[in-house]
Amino acid sequence: MTNDYSYRLETTGDFDEMERLTREAFWDVYKPGCDEHYLLHTMRSAACYLPELSYLCVTPTGELAGGIYCTKASIRDGERDHTVICVGPIAVLPAHQKRGIGQKLLDLACNRAGELGYPCAVLFGNPGYYHRAGFTDAKDFGIHLADGSDMDAFMCRPIDIGKLGEVRGNYIEDPVFSVDQAAAEAFDGRFPPREKHVLPTQIFK
Repeated sequence: MTNDYSYRLETTGDFDEMERLTREAFWDVYKPGCDEHYLLHTMRSAACYLPELSYLCVTPTGELAGGIYCTKASIRDGERDHTVICVGPIAVLPAHQKRGIGQKLLDLACNRAGELGYPCAVLFGNPGYYHRAGFTDAKDFGIHLADGSDMDAFMCRPIDIGKLGEVRGNYIEDPVFSVDQAAAEAFDGRFPPREKHVLPTQIFK
């Protein structure tokens, strides 16, 4: 039950364990292996990173079950930039999935983001899940990809409706999300070897 879990902000002592957990949560999900643990590692030292929104889920026995991470993002409308939050990665260990942990982490991060004055959250993910978690197609709010196009996987969750009404434009991705594949492979070498699999559900093969 979700009531058995507790939630808190991440501390530096959690870094290694959360990178291991993120690797476990994303392995073979979107591609053979994964890069999300390396992305998390590099995100923490990026100027866009928001540690005040990094919430962790803790089991009743004190083990980490999941976490959420956010960065500042820009929605560019001509020469004007609107600052919003970009959500991800959200990692929950497979053994603890389907228990409402991801939803709770999202709610904690978005509620705190509202207190800090952000108008909305954007992310890339599975619409089948995130539409149930308060996200809608970003295009419905006049928010588009950098080239002005749209995709179902790009979604927005309102945080402050009044402020969101002023936000229009194209999403500008922070350079931290341009993963160096050679560096990611080298970083993965710090972890125990694990076989990669090509699966029919993966987006990238």
